[in-house]
Amino acid sequence: MKTFIKIFVFAFAFAACQKDAVVPEKLVGKWNHTYQIQTKTTDGSWSQWQYISTLAAIAPIEFTANGRFLRDGKDGAECCSAGNKFTVVNEKIIFSDLKSCPYASCMPCSEWGIPRLDTDTLVVESCGTRAKYSSAK
Repeated sequence: MKTFIKIFVFAFAFAACQKDAVVPEKLVGKWNHTYQIQTKTTDGSWSQWQYISTLAAIAPIEFTANGRFLRDGKDGAECCSAGNKFTVVNEKIIFSDLKSCPYASCMPCSEWGIPRLDTDTLVVESCGTRAKYSSAK
């Protein structure tokens, strides 16, 4: 009977934790940057989407089913940004296996909020900026 109660409590706790998580299956795959960003305004609202100009292409990002984060098919860790591994909790991507950057003074941007995620569009929010990605089916 005690085993049954433990199993029931564990299953209930597991199900309760999963309610706030973004469905990982939607996130898994390659995403291309759309070169569109939003920034926070002084009043705390978001600006209109703006196209950015860059002399270099922004590499596609990829979230794998086994929790790896890749940029252009390679480990995705960058100073002050993402790590090589991720988990998703409460509509946030939480990175781990971060790159050591001893000579850089970084803002803590190792979590990305997910204001939008559907089959074709991913919007991530980090350090006062939102970036839009499209699925690279």
